Amino acid sequence: MIKLIAIDVDDTLLDPTSKLSAGNAQALRWAVQQGVKIVLCTGRPLVGVQDFLDAIGIQGDDQYVVTYNGAVVQSVTGQIVVSNTLTRTDYLDLAAFADEHRTHYNALDLGGRIFTGNTDVGAVTVLQAWENHAGLSVVNPQEVAEDTVIPKFLFVGQAAHLDQIVTPFKERFGDRFATVRSTPIFF
Repeated sequence: MIKLIAIDVDDTLLDPTSKLSAGNAQALRWAVQQGVKIVLCTGRPLVGVQDFLDAIGIQGDDQYVVTYNGAVVQSVTGQIVVSNTLTRTDYLDLAAFADEHRTHYNALDLGGRIFTGNTDVGAVTVLQAWENHAGLSVVNPQEVAEDTVIPKFLFVGQAAHLDQIVTPFKERFGDRFATVRSTPIFF
């Protein structure tokens, strides 16, 4: 008997317009009713998948979601089981690298809020904030509070530009950070 289904959200569970189809929702609701654990796995924060969790009927402290590209595993009620997050120092180093390479960037806190030091906020960052039902703030990197927990930092831009910063990033930071290219416009 199947006991758990772990499923990616964007470009897998959702259709190309980022909608949960009625068929997928119905099939997953049926699985939940049969006692199968459904674990959504996503680069989004919890708040960014709450509508899908609700549509499927996934609720309670004994249901889980993998968020922020795997940096946080938590119950759907927000209780953190495992996390691997960035510090303020990490954020400052990454923001400085982005500035040196003239690359848009943003970071997310545990509440799903997006912040950036870019005064010229990129359209993709605005779209992310809207999709995730999260706030968006422009904050001077030096003003980010010392105790800010940062599960995710993204370089955002055209694929060709991001291709150019991968090697310098690895040369500068080595294995200090786990990285993923989730889409051509996110690194």
